[in-house]
Amino acid sequence: MKNILKICLISFSLLLLVGCGNKKTLKCSLSDDSEVIKSTNTINTTFKDDEIVKIVLGSETTFSSDYKSLIDDMIETFDNEYKELSSEKGITYNTTKKDDTVKMTLSIDLDKVNDEIKEEYRYIGSSETYDGVKKELEEQGYTCK
Repeated sequence: MKNILKICLISFSLLLLVGCGNKKTLKCSLSDDSEVIKSTNTINTTFKDDEIVKIVLGSETTFSSDYKSLIDDMIETFDNEYKELSSEKGITYNTTKKDDTVKMTLSIDLDKVNDEIKEEYRYIGSSETYDGVKKELEEQGYTCK
């Protein structure tokens, strides 16, 4: 799960939308339903003036009763990956646990983060279009609208 979110963040490093200065948001989701978990991962990417200005990653995972013991492990994995980032300007991170469900949200406002964060996640320039981003995510199994 941790690697999927990291890959999603990095995959957006080369993505931009050709536009006319209007904001446009690409909303994509990927669901998995197994005996162990039911999960939905979302990536909402906002574009303005041919640049990605905000990315919101979300994850909602519901565990079957036999695997509820994994809930705290999942939260710990998310915390290890993203909690330190949340102290940075322009980044918010949150996890919640209710019954057998874990929700995680990571929001990155690229207009507010420092250059080091942009460099770390490689959000610098690209030749990809909105349609190119959509196509790439759909090839990874996401449904986009």
